[in-house]
Amino acid sequence: MKCKTLLIAGLSLIMLSVGLHGQDDKVEDGAEKNEVQPAEEEVAEEEKVVLTADEQKAVDGYKAQMLEIKTWLLDYIDSAHTNEARAYRTPVVVLEKLAGVKTEGLPAIITEPLAAYRKSVEAQALLLKDMPKDDAEAMEWMAKKLGDEKWAAEVDNLQAEQSELLSQLAYAAERCGAGKESDIYNITELSQFMDRWVVILGAFKDFEAAKADAMRVAEATKTTFSLRGMIHDEKGLRMPDDFEDEIYAGQYVQRGWNEWFEGEKEFSNHISVEDSSGYEGFEPGFFISVAFIAESAEEAEKKVEEFKKHAPGTYAKQTVIFMGCDR
Repeated sequence: MKCKTLLIAGLSLIMLSVGLHGQDDKVEDGAEKNEVQPAEEEVAEEEKVVLTADEQKAVDGYKAQMLEIKTWLLDYIDSAHTNEARAYRTPVVVLEKLAGVKTEGLPAIITEPLAAYRKSVEAQALLLKDMPKDDAEAMEWMAKKLGDEKWAAEVDNLQAEQSELLSQLAYAAERCGAGKESDIYNITELSQFMDRWVVILGAFKDFEAAKADAMRVAEATKTTFSLRGMIHDEKGLRMPDDFEDEIYAGQYVQRGWNEWFEGEKEFSNHISVEDSSGYEGFEPGFFISVAFIAESAEEAEKKVEEFKKHAPGTYAKQTVIFMGCDR
C-alpha cells in the first residue's frame, strides 16, 4: 500500500496480514476481483477453557471493559482519518485506556498476552514522548523521525510484536468466552482496510492516453478532473519531490475517496488517472482512468451503467483500500 509510511509510523495497532489476502474470482465482465477472507475461524469446542465461577466473573468484567475501549477506539480511528497527528498519538492514548483494565482473577492465557501488549505499547509511546502537542508541529516532528531508519525500524518491530500479541489476546479471549466484544484486534488497522469497487473507464499502457480518456469523460459528464496534485514524469505517476507533506513527496498516492477539494471548493466526485499497481489484486503496469470509488457492488453497478453512456468499456473491479489516508 502506498500509505505504508504513514501506516507504520502512525497507528500503534498494526494491520493484519491474515484476512487481507483473498482468492481471485471472475466477475461477470471477465475482470478479476479480490475477496477478503475472515481473519480467524471460530474456536473449536474442545479448545474452549472451562472457567471457575470467580474466573467467569472476571472474564465478564474484562469483556465489558474491552468493549468500552473498542467503542472508544472506533470513534478515535474515525477522527484520525481527518487528523493524522491524532493517528500518530494512538499509542499514547491507547496506553492510557489499557491502564484501567482490571486483570485480577482473569486466566493467565488472557493476562500474559495483555501484559506483554501493554509493555510493547508503552515502549512505542516512549518513542513518541517528545512529540509536540501542536498538531502541525507534531507532523513536522514525525516527518523528521521517519527519516531516521533506526527509529522507524524500532517502531515497525514494536508494531509487528503488537500485532502478534493482539492476535494471541483475541484467541485467548475467544477460548474463555469473552467473544468478539473484547476483541480490539479486528478493529485496528484491519478495520481501515475496506472493500471497495473501483469504477474504471479504461486501462492504458500510456499515461497520456489514460489522461485524455479521463478528461474526455469528465467534460462529457461535467465531473471534475483531478490528479490530486500528482505529476507524471520518467519516475511515473507521483507527488512532486517538493510536495508540502514530506510523507507523500515523490510517492504515488492511491485514490480511496470520491471527494476532492481545490482551495475552499469541495467536489463530491472527481475523475482521475491512477497507477494500477497501487491497488491490491490489480494487474500492474497500467494507467487506469477512474470514475468512482464505490462502497458496494450495487453502487458500483449503478455507476458503471451511468458512465457506460460515455465510455462503453466501463467496468468495476473489487479491491481492498486503506481508508486512513484521505487522498
